[in-house]
Amino acid sequence: MAAVSPTSPSIASGQDGAAQYKQFLQEKYDIELSGNVTKGQLITAVADICEYEPSGKEVSFTDLKADQPLFEAASVLYENGILSGPSIQGDQTLTNYVAVAIALRAAGLKELAQTYPAAKADAALTKLQVKKGTLNASGAKEVAAAFDTGLLLASLREGFKPGAPGSEELINSLLGQVLVTKGLYKQYIGYTSDSDIYSKLSTAYNTSDLSDAPKLQDLMKEALEQELVTGYNIKDTRYDANFIDSLSLIYGHSNFKHAIQLIGLLRSEGLDAKVQFEPKTSAFIHLAEWGDPGPNVVQIENGNYIAFAKEYDLAFEFATTADKAAFDGVIEKFAKKTAADQQGLISGSWWQPLYVLIPKSPTTKSLRTIWCPIQTAPIR
Repeated sequence: MAAVSPTSPSIASGQDGAAQYKQFLQEKYDIELSGNVTKGQLITAVADICEYEPSGKEVSFTDLKADQPLFEAASVLYENGILSGPSIQGDQTLTNYVAVAIALRAAGLKELAQTYPAAKADAALTKLQVKKGTLNASGAKEVAAAFDTGLLLASLREGFKPGAPGSEELINSLLGQVLVTKGLYKQYIGYTSDSDIYSKLSTAYNTSDLSDAPKLQDLMKEALEQELVTGYNIKDTRYDANFIDSLSLIYGHSNFKHAIQLIGLLRSEGLDAKVQFEPKTSAFIHLAEWGDPGPNVVQIENGNYIAFAKEYDLAFEFATTADKAAFDGVIEKFAKKTAADQQGLISGSWWQPLYVLIPKSPTTKSLRTIWCPIQTAPIR
């Protein structure tokens, strides 16, 4: 087996931090904020990750014209109650307070902050060691709510000074928390090292079912009848892990016992990773001469059948590229058949293990996606 790197602090704690959020922002949105970050840069970043669309209504600012680069981003944030105007001050150095306030509003927590009575806000600010009177009443409520809700990560609370320039760590963590709160970050049931990962995996499998996409299945039925394809998979993208491509892979199988043993195998080999269960429906031709096709089939004109099977993909995101590369060696040794009566493999091992990295098209907006053909080679 290839050498595996020690488990990273973020993996051990079960929560991503500023470094992981920074990498996610870079790979998913091409956003990189470092050095002396301005308020305008944060405004642009928030508009990008929240994917706000302009309403078309007329918006004006006292210090920003419609033909300036920042205007569109500032306009959509203004329309969504994140900026108040009438001035934007986009060239100003971003302070901790302004970063927290924009992030809190973008995360959809504005109304919560407004419920804070002064005593409750003061109690939170005392824990942050922010002196009373440092912020006005509205600002005190926003920072207090950011503290209480976890929007302001625990690792960044010590030495928090509202008027100080926002650090790269603070800005990336706030943007990451906005993504998390809005359901735009990674989606996973847990880590391979979690004590309850088997329970979570079982629940995910037992509550999944065959996908029902009539229009899509009618189209693919014609393709199968015409022998344009031999099979296809349907996946509901609402279960998409949204992992970082450079650190992740997708492993497909049909046997649930295999999934349980695969998680145990990775644990025993010292490979820790985030895990997402992605339900999958597999459709393929079952020839009439093969006998009874079983349940969940549709007979086609030539007498053969289209069989539908409940399968799954396990998406894994590793802490490092070295850990991801080590996965291949583990599968080759313990989950790939090379002989019919081979011993020493986990249950349900295939001759050709199916694990791939499937990049998502940036134009994909539909709820479901099709992958054809069913079989593919493993990543090397």
